Amino acid sequence: MVPHVLAASHAGSSRDALLWAGSQGSRLADTGPEAITDEMLDSLFEQFLLLRTARIAHGSVNGDAILVDRTTSTVALLDFRNASSNAQVDRLNRDLAGAVASTALAVGPERTAAAAVRCLSTEVLLGSSNTFAEPARTQSSPTPARQDRLLSEVRALASCRGIH
Repeated sequence: MVPHVLAASHAGSSRDALLWAGSQGSRLADTGPEAITDEMLDSLFEQFLLLRTARIAHGSVNGDAILVDRTTSTVALLDFRNASSNAQVDRLNRDLAGAVASTALAVGPERTAAAAVRCLSTEVLLGSSNTFAEPARTQSSPTPARQDRLLSEVRALASCRGIH
């Protein structure tokens, strides 16, 4: 079972991270682009915005940690063992950069850029695309050089579509 982030917040004096989640799915890395809808892409970026608003960083975003459920057209995040609450912007940007790069690897930079333009503000997208941090390493992660190329291509395509 895989969690789908429905809400994110903090609780108590220690400001512990709280996630309200549902579950199901298969790994993004194992799903063909034809099975991933625009609704799923939007759902993914909207979940990262929820986490960002609550200042919760996932910490290891890649194609293995992003899961899709073709039945419900939803996307979920798995493996919060490297997560942190009250995260700094650079850590939130690394998460989104990992999501953008993994998505571009799965469905192509064009569809990723279109979803980013629909869902993300200019500030959020440019902040993540200017992050050149090492992604979480798994078989389905792009190499650092490939991640940089994918992020640059998505940024250029998004710029053509209205993000400057």
